[in-house]
Amino acid sequence: MQTPDHPRESVLLSALILLPAAFCFAAMADLPHALVITLVLLGFSGLRRQGWPLSDRGLIYTVVTAAVLTTFSNYLVPLKMERFNFMALFSRPGLTVPFLLYLGALAPGFRRRSLAVGVAGAAALFAFTIGCDVRFERLQPERMQFLLFFPVNFKLLYALTATLSGTGILFGSRLCGAGRTRQPAGRVHIVLLLAAFIGILLLTIAEFRLYHRYEDTLRNWENRLLRLGVRRFYRGGQPGILRFGSTPNLNIGFPPHASRFERQVVLRAVGTAPPGYLRTATFGSYHGGRWIQPPELDRQDTMEAAANAPGTFFADQLYKVSRLEPAENAWTFYLDSRVRSEKLPIPGHTVSLRFIAEQAAIAEDGSIELTGLAREGGYTAYADTPSGIEAYPLPDPPPEEYSRLPENLVPELEKNVRQLDLKNLPDDSSRFARVLAFFRDNFEYALDWPGTPHGDDPVQYFLTTRRRAHCELFASGLALLLRAAGIPTRYVTGLVCFERHPSNRYYLARVANSHAWVEAFDRDRKTWVLLDATPASVNVSPPLPDDNWRNALDSQIDSLALFWAELIANLRSGRVANAIMILLIGTGRLFGAIFLTPVGGILLAAALVFGIHLELRRLRRRRADADRRKVQAEFLRLCRRLRHEKLLARGTEPTAAELIRQIEEMPELPPERRRKLLEFLYDYLVRRYRPRRS
Repeated sequence: MQTPDHPRESVLLSALILLPAAFCFAAMADLPHALVITLVLLGFSGLRRQGWPLSDRGLIYTVVTAAVLTTFSNYLVPLKMERFNFMALFSRPGLTVPFLLYLGALAPGFRRRSLAVGVAGAAALFAFTIGCDVRFERLQPERMQFLLFFPVNFKLLYALTATLSGTGILFGSRLCGAGRTRQPAGRVHIVLLLAAFIGILLLTIAEFRLYHRYEDTLRNWENRLLRLGVRRFYRGGQPGILRFGSTPNLNIGFPPHASRFERQVVLRAVGTAPPGYLRTATFGSYHGGRWIQPPELDRQDTMEAAANAPGTFFADQLYKVSRLEPAENAWTFYLDSRVRSEKLPIPGHTVSLRFIAEQAAIAEDGSIELTGLAREGGYTAYADTPSGIEAYPLPDPPPEEYSRLPENLVPELEKNVRQLDLKNLPDDSSRFARVLAFFRDNFEYALDWPGTPHGDDPVQYFLTTRRRAHCELFASGLALLLRAAGIPTRYVTGLVCFERHPSNRYYLARVANSHAWVEAFDRDRKTWVLLDATPASVNVSPPLPDDNWRNALDSQIDSLALFWAELIANLRSGRVANAIMILLIGTGRLFGAIFLTPVGGILLAAALVFGIHLELRRLRRRRADADRRKVQAEFLRLCRRLRHEKLLARGTEPTAAELIRQIEEMPELPPERRRKLLEFLYDYLVRRYRPRRS
């Protein structure tokens, strides 16, 4: 006889299988939350004594719960891929292993022991094969510091935990081998399981020995794959990914396909004023159409960081640019997921920064370069003034490299200096104004720059022949022309962010806002100033979008993107209370935006009416079902009374139609009672099987 599975026994079996695998994976990946969440979910599965019925809805909820926990925990505590070998780029153990562990921990809650043991066993095997590398030598915990007190070789830990999980799988399979009965599995079943485990063990040992024997060959293969571009694909080299801060090359024309992405948002900035010019990279040396950074200007110093306040658990830290304290004006930036850059776009007058990264360095020219930036955490820049047009104030005095000119351009540049009479002007401010007026009156902005013919220098070709080009040529011509007048300059690339979102909550920078400008050293005031020769309307004062339904929809979608970025950034930084408030406020704004939009209001009203209709129909069906249950109870009471009077045989359960035939054939029944019984049964059939009203 079959007996129902006890969920709490299934929980114990699953714990014996899962917890060793979860501990081994957590130690290998340094992800303690994977073990903790698995343990909590196992406890949750054992809360209900009778377990959950196995249904489609229950399975869907289980998978969704595991997926949500996996996604959010990966945002909060991401996996460090350097702890794994090359194949981890494909298997993604930081997502796949926790997802299966959480599924295995939730499966025992169902009334099916075979399901619990099967899912737990599969999750454990996957964790040991994909989530743990048996070639790993020593544990290197950063988050699981207690492991430092147990300097156990990882191979020994792997063997112990794998043995425990394997024992749990064998024991659980023995109990489940005969289905849902209490009888143990047969010998053949146990022998097959032991053979499978021995085979897995032999394959693991063989793989381990073969790897050590042919380690050099395998590593060469991995390097060849990397050189073929696999690493580039997985680190953002795929189509649609945007990069900033690369070395400009003015010899080539503007890519014709770039106009397709010009409306794509690459950065969102939350602040009370527009952040303006956001510098990403600077260059000091020009040669043959390329701006480069010479080694003497590429020196970087590790940025000083302030420790978080005692008792706080925030992941982000404050870093020093010019001083180690926040300022009155602040902008919080969220880079789009398609942007890849190791350098942060920041305002030139930033005094301090707040972000999450493994290491941060600042160059002499103010460029910020990061290692291991938690992009989903966002970053905040602090400045003393709200101005969005500021240059980085260092170095002072400027190095010699910022005054050098390519020899082939000196004659043409000096000719322009004489024509503009720059050296006879009283101060550098006057020289800046005259050169900017020269570009404004004699040059035209366009994106159809074809490149340079016959090997000509792009800047010389721009100044003498084709005075129609994009911002890179304007900035290059301005920088070199000022150098010819004796003023130190540097070429700067980045973004300009002046576009206010219709919600008035934040500012946007798009692909079209990628820009180049110049920072020049005012020798009279001993300070760096920002100069932009490109026509101002191109980037600084973008045209307002058309007032139509498509742009309104795009604005609402972009607001949702910012809401999601703020939510994830606060969770990633450890500010759970802020995340909850953002979730509540964002949800309210979403419903408000939908309700206040004419089309959205109509759709919402229609959905509300349809929902009320479905609820009323459900209540009618529920009422009808209650009436049927009442009629059924009356019929069962009649059958019990007839059995008690011995008019029906004990143990029989006739249908209404069968009972009608039997009553018609009972001669001992008085006619009046026969009539009443038949009336009740005919009425019962009508009430019990009448069609439902929708």
